[in-house]
Amino acid sequence: MKKITLALSVICCLFFAAYSQDDIRVNAIISPTSGCALTAFETVTVEIENVGPTDLSLTAFNLEYTINGGPPVNEAVGPLGAGIFTSNTTYTYTFATTANLAVAGSYVFTATSVLGSDVNPTNDFVLGYNVTNDAPSVGGGIAGSATVCSSANAGVLTLSGENGSILRWESSTDGGTTWGILANTTNTQNYSNLSTTTIYRAVVQNGLCAAVNSATATVTVDQAPLGGTVTTGIEVCELVNSGTLTLTGESGTILNWEFSTDGGATWTLIANVTNSQAFLNLAVTTWYRAVIANGVCADANSTIGVVTVNPLPVPSYTIPDACLGAVSSFTNTSTIPSGTIASYSWDFGDGNSSVVTNPTHTYASAAAHPASLTAVSDKGCTDIVFISAIVNTLPDPTITPTGPTTFCAGGSVDLSGVGGLNYVWSTTEITQVITVTTSNTYTLTVTDPVTLCTDADAITVTVDPLSVGGAVAGSATVCSSANSGLLTLGGQTGSVLNWEFSTDGGATWITIANTSTTQSYMNLSVTTMYRAIVQSGTCASTSSAAATITVDQAPTGGTVITGIEVCEMINSGTLTLTGESGAILNWESSIDGGATWVPIANVTNSQAFLNLAVTTWYRAVIGNGVCPNTNSSIGVVTVSPLPVPSYTIPDACLGAVSSFTNTSTI
Repeated sequence: MKKITLALSVICCLFFAAYSQDDIRVNAIISPTSGCALTAFETVTVEIENVGPTDLSLTAFNLEYTINGGPPVNEAVGPLGAGIFTSNTTYTYTFATTANLAVAGSYVFTATSVLGSDVNPTNDFVLGYNVTNDAPSVGGGIAGSATVCSSANAGVLTLSGENGSILRWESSTDGGTTWGILANTTNTQNYSNLSTTTIYRAVVQNGLCAAVNSATATVTVDQAPLGGTVTTGIEVCELVNSGTLTLTGESGTILNWEFSTDGGATWTLIANVTNSQAFLNLAVTTWYRAVIANGVCADANSTIGVVTVNPLPVPSYTIPDACLGAVSSFTNTSTIPSGTIASYSWDFGDGNSSVVTNPTHTYASAAAHPASLTAVSDKGCTDIVFISAIVNTLPDPTITPTGPTTFCAGGSVDLSGVGGLNYVWSTTEITQVITVTTSNTYTLTVTDPVTLCTDADAITVTVDPLSVGGAVAGSATVCSSANSGLLTLGGQTGSVLNWEFSTDGGATWITIANTSTTQSYMNLSVTTMYRAIVQSGTCASTSSAAATITVDQAPTGGTVITGIEVCEMINSGTLTLTGESGAILNWESSIDGGATWVPIANVTNSQAFLNLAVTTWYRAVIGNGVCPNTNSSIGVVTVSPLPVPSYTIPDACLGAVSSFTNTSTI
């Protein structure tokens, strides 16, 4: 590095006396400072201070600096002007002559102030002020870009041409959009087993200069080819076969296909770069595979698709004639020269099918149905055979009744059969006509003498039981108006046609539109009877036993004589109840204004009182049946207190006036 010495000199042009106390101190070099790419025109600034007691504002002095011990740069500074550089003040001075620091390196500055009258030369300078000029950072370039195969790869990248220190390496797997930090400050960066294309760069910084990125290196990763999967497990019949093998799931470029007829010992190339490979009329089992490549990676083979050539099965079966509606049973007699028959597919010739070995089927129509059987061997070979299934028609029996088939118990109906020669009834009778009197489903079976097919007809006869009205439960005694309840019909036979009610003891009945087995009532004011009308099928209707809701009338309390006034302890009288409706259950009295009542055993319309001491209230309690009790009006007997007569009379002489003084109270 270059060494440059900066010296500052202060030259005082004035004479000073031996007693001078002038003192200028150089405090510091303020600029230039260390940096990146400094110029040839860097300003030099120093700070000085008047540390003596005298005012140097009008004193002339010089400052000078040197760089790396070179020639000084001297400039006159004072006088600065009145009041600018008084005692204990500082002054910052920038030299007009700049410093040339354009060459990168370290520079040593010294600054000195010289004043002829300065009494303390020890503080006139600053030595050893260092300034470093750093050259700009250079990222350099990376050698080692390569194309590799995914995962199984390794290499070394080398940085050169940089200027500065390597702070770190960085990598990106998204084309440089984002970067990940690699803790590496050397000139080489290893990579191994990369699975995706990766860009690398180094970050370089020289001194105080900004960090920069190197040129990038790219490790391009070719994905290892995937051989994919070829259709396999195809089994065909010898010499009469064709098909296509399909390659799926491969990754890379199809170079060609190959085939082998010796179980993979040798392979023959097929010029085919598509995903499908056709075969036609193979005589022997043949293996196929595709060869896949991608970039620098090793070629890969697909899985092997095997086309196996096998013999045909020989399908055969027997099927006896059947009657329409009966089950047709197919007996499988198929064979195969070698191997086994893996599955069967039946076509019954009427749109239905089956895959069981020996199926059964019921046909919906009589005909010679073109049935067939397809046999599939365990090797996938198929063949088919056609044998018709014969289904014969059925006789057509019909049952005709001579009258209604629904009637009341005690009746009957004749059933007559037609449509055949031989008749068998479900009653075991074998005549053409039978008479029935009970409910049942009657069946007639007829047989065709040629095909021996049979068919049947059925008819249902319903014998209704006699109507039974049953009985209505729920009779009750209630209070008039405020009442409700539910009546329930039970023990009936038949359906409820309607309900009826009567308020005149059953003399007349009024219809209620209700077909359920329950009937509600509410707020009856008079005793009412209820019954249901029941009918069983075609039988005559009848009425149920009736239920009665007896209605008690609410009692009326009546009126008790009131307003009687008597004197205490010497009184008597009678209170009378009138206008009541119902039975008098008892009377009650109260001496606390009706807050509490005391029962009196009295069921008559009059209530006596005797020698009452306090005002007393009376009332009667009236009841009727199940209705709530009610009270009469209140009769009040007001008891007034007796007066307490008293007086004084002093003794008097004969002939004198006697004076009476009344002291009575109440």
